[in-house]
Amino acid sequence: MFGSGNPTPYDIPLIVVLVLLAILMFVGASVGSTWAPSTATLVRRGTMLVAIIAIAAVHIATPTTNGIMGAARMLFVWPAIALAVIAFAVWSWRAGGL
Repeated sequence: MFGSGNPTPYDIPLIVVLVLLAILMFVGASVGSTWAPSTATLVRRGTMLVAIIAIAAVHIATPTTNGIMGAARMLFVWPAIALAVIAFAVWSWRAGGL
């Protein structure tokens, strides 16, 4: 039947990428003070840039077309985004840049 496929094939990989990036940022928050300041800043900002690009790419490639998809994204994707943003804020705070 046409249209019976998964309308959000990239959401689960997006969640995995965001959680891995958040883990990287939490690890950076704990041991990033031992790195060179420019390296830590580059990794922190680069990780957040990759997260933003991944979010934008998935939402452009598979836009929300109905309420069920929107609700699923609110329940699963947006908490992963929030985790990545919180990890960025924690690392920035620990680095003294917040």
